[in-house]
Amino acid sequence: MQLEGIAALSPSEIAEMEENVKLKVAVPLLEVFGHKGHLHFEENDGSGRRIDITLRGLPRDSQVIVETKAAGKRLDDYLFQIREYLRNSGALVAFITNGEEIRAYAPIQGFGIEECCIFACSRCDLAQPKTSAVIERLLLRENLVNRKTKEFVRERQDKIVETFSQMDEIKADMEAKKGRLLEDIQTAEAMIAEFRQEVDEVEKNADQKRREILESSDLPLHIPRPALRVAAEADTAFSRPITNVLKPSTLPPPPVSRVPMPNHRGKQTFDVSLRDLFEAGLIKNGQKFFRETYNKQFEVTFEAPDRLRQIQDGRAKYYDSLSGAAVDLTGTSINGWIWWRVGDPQGVS
Repeated sequence: MQLEGIAALSPSEIAEMEENVKLKVAVPLLEVFGHKGHLHFEENDGSGRRIDITLRGLPRDSQVIVETKAAGKRLDDYLFQIREYLRNSGALVAFITNGEEIRAYAPIQGFGIEECCIFACSRCDLAQPKTSAVIERLLLRENLVNRKTKEFVRERQDKIVETFSQMDEIKADMEAKKGRLLEDIQTAEAMIAEFRQEVDEVEKNADQKRREILESSDLPLHIPRPALRVAAEADTAFSRPITNVLKPSTLPPPPVSRVPMPNHRGKQTFDVSLRDLFEAGLIKNGQKFFRETYNKQFEVTFEAPDRLRQIQDGRAKYYDSLSGAAVDLTGTSINGWIWWRVGDPQGVS
């Protein structure tokens, strides 16, 4: 049987028996490469264990052993067995197959057996030129006898050592860079902690100064501080836009600055919601917003925590923003923060 015939075997022809894998895959493969009549079965490895197949008549430093497993068995589960066979027998190469996958291992000092795989292929790929060329260099009897296989195995082992060395260098470089970055993170975290402490000190000093101002005034201390500013301006609130009363400095501190910023068209935008104003105590449930223009009066009422109500023809309509209400009521694009007034037309806030 040639390599093409072995590669073409169906799973049903191999079945799940280890003996079938040995007789229909391993033995024909070895015979293809000149080992017919040189196979020895169940030879003792020197420790009482029996090796499925050994090749007779080869130089002592070019011995090859073959271990077979039933179809469907995981080869990784038997690597310990391959390691022991190689150690006890002193073989150059150990092959292991379950009828579908074929691997070859050659021991390397300082490496685990799982890192010493010098060849692996699927049985179905045996006839592929690249695969057959490699396995021929490993198994051809002439190559084993004249020690060319030994030279090839050494090349593969050196390649493994070089590959792992390169990967270890990459890992070491990564660990060094990672260590430096972690140190930078710790330094940055320490600096952030210091900055936060400074922020706390600034806020504490500002609170102290505000308290001193309140204590020196006639204002009742139980009034929330944001309400003080709104109350102080309530007498003229009805004639000014809401952005003049609810200044950015009175808004709740967000993660980023919410001061009015010009957008790409040059218009002012405010990253503040009705809920923000309500939670900051700047507006309360029932707060009126109005605007009188073109002899027509518009009015909406705030409903906690985050919507506006407008009564039209006896029906309530709701909005989630000042601009949304202004645009809907006027039919034009309007910045509600500038358009609406707070309080009522009589100036009662």
